[in-house]
Amino acid sequence: MALNGEKWAVMGMLAVISIILGFLPYLLIRWTKNTRFIRVDSTPYKLVLTVLSCFGAGVLLSTAALHLLPEVRESLLKIDSVWTTFDEHFPVAEMIALGGFALIYLIEEVAHFIMVDGHQGHHHHNPNSIARHNSIAHGIHLPEETCGGDGNAESGLTVPHHGHHHSHGVALKMESSSTVEECPDEQNSFASSVRALLTLIALSFHELMEGLAIGIQKESDMWVMFGAVASHKFVISFCMGMELINSQAGVRTFVGSILFFGVVTSVGIGIGGLITTSSTDTLSVAVIEGLVVGTLIYVVCFEILNRERDRKTYSIKKARAIGFIQFLALGAGLVAMGLLATMSHDHGGDDHGHDHEDDHDHPTTHHDDHDHPTTHDDHDGHTHF
Repeated sequence: MALNGEKWAVMGMLAVISIILGFLPYLLIRWTKNTRFIRVDSTPYKLVLTVLSCFGAGVLLSTAALHLLPEVRESLLKIDSVWTTFDEHFPVAEMIALGGFALIYLIEEVAHFIMVDGHQGHHHHNPNSIARHNSIAHGIHLPEETCGGDGNAESGLTVPHHGHHHSHGVALKMESSSTVEECPDEQNSFASSVRALLTLIALSFHELMEGLAIGIQKESDMWVMFGAVASHKFVISFCMGMELINSQAGVRTFVGSILFFGVVTSVGIGIGGLITTSSTDTLSVAVIEGLVVGTLIYVVCFEILNRERDRKTYSIKKARAIGFIQFLALGAGLVAMGLLATMSHDHGGDDHGHDHEDDHDHPTTHHDDHDHPTTHDDHDGHTHF
């Protein structure tokens, strides 16, 4: 069965806006002809970035706990085959969510082993490579296309400035990027490209699972999930564009990475929509949704909050109250989605109440119909006397 118009609209909006935000840093620099237009090393920029990230984390965490997990429980309660295997009090939904958490943890460790441990086997220890992996939710580790980071490679992104073309990196690293590294040979360059691809795939897997969460939703709940995912994805798209410029990636790498990351969530929406429309097996949908819950919890706790808590210790030194600001942003995201879930539940509860009342009236009417023969017998008895 085909996807409905609303899901096509969500797929298009998410992809187009993400791609625009990914290209936005480069476009801003070209239009202003000023590489310092976006002062990524300034405290205000870092504050805005961490506030948006923590708010998105709160939205995702609240969505997973208050919206998706109850839906998984409700779906599993309707599947008799589940309760022939498990006791009725066994937390099946929570077990599936833990499975999703463990799955994404395993994928991250495999990617980390290939990118970092494999890299250390051929090169000297490089703390920046580990730090970049830890910031996977905000960018991707790209192969350096210039030697020594002098910023004069012809294949890199260039920005017009005073009639000349220079390659400018926009610093979006957690540590100083002033370290000059030796030029890699062809084998090491290939390994670096493989690590970059694996990092992009690992990051895109997160987005694919979030897209599945949108795709398997009903139309009434789909826009709520869209808002939750968008608040997280749009920030990542912009930061990915900044990181790509900073790494002086080639044009094909830059465009390909932004486009791939922009459409991967929409692909997940399409897959989830096809699963729900073509399959009558509600168990598979419930399992997928439960895995998504675990994925979202992992992304929030290990990718977003862990990174933002570390950011305040070395990146935003002037902002002493940054921890409380991050907490308030996280709380705002939790409260926002909590209120939205409450309003949605109240609306659904009213409908459920009406349905329950209608269902309850039917036995009463049937009982009245059952009483008529008794009244008729009494009437007949009275007639005979």
